[in-house]
Amino acid sequence: HAWLRATGRADYHAVTDAQALEGFRMLAQLEGIIPALESSHAVFQARSVAQALGADKQVVICVSGRGDKDVNTVAEVLPALGPQIGWDLRFEVDPTQQAKRA
Repeated sequence: HAWLRATGRADYHAVTDAQALEGFRMLAQLEGIIPALESSHAVFQARSVAQALGADKQVVICVSGRGDKDVNTVAEVLPALGPQIGWDLRFEVDPTQQAKRA
């Protein structure tokens, strides 16, 4: 990695945990792929890189691992981090619908 960076062939960017969750959600919703959380960081940053490069350029990322093992972790951190990215799965139960089920 050091050589790639030194020669200008690779750039490295940091993203927050909330941004990684956004990458996780983006790939899952748009492509039906549940990425590993490690890859979710790259998915999030790829959007910014692609916008900066323009439509005539391509961005390649490596989606390694599998995200099904991370679903429980996402569920655990989502209440705290989800609202930062507009991903809030909480909902209010409609009392009229609840009464119909009873």
